[in-house]
Amino acid sequence: MGQATTDGSDRTTLSSFCHIPLPDHLKQANITFTDVYAFKLSKIGIPVDIKKFRAKYTKIEDVENCVQKWQFNGFAEGSIFHVEFSWKHGLGWIKMRISSKNFSQITVLRKDSAR
Repeated sequence: MGQATTDGSDRTTLSSFCHIPLPDHLKQANITFTDVYAFKLSKIGIPVDIKKFRAKYTKIEDVENCVQKWQFNGFAEGSIFHVEFSWKHGLGWIKMRISSKNFSQITVLRKDSAR
């Protein structure tokens, strides 16, 4: 998906939803959460230096395996991004949000019925 910028350049992202595995006891628990990770972009627009920002239930290795396949074009090297993974009890993964300064992209898998 592209996003026009004020300097005339075009920003594009190539990402896929990360179906991060969870242990059965978490899937069966009455729990709703959002885990957040941060990363920087390499010179060629690939996420590097992936770190837990606010994450309790997911494993960084699983997030790295998915996020490292993404591609960001039109963003400066070293740009800092956050990715949020939202899990809702009884529904599973419902949303993923990728954000940075002046950029936000949300992928919704299931509408949150509690809105």
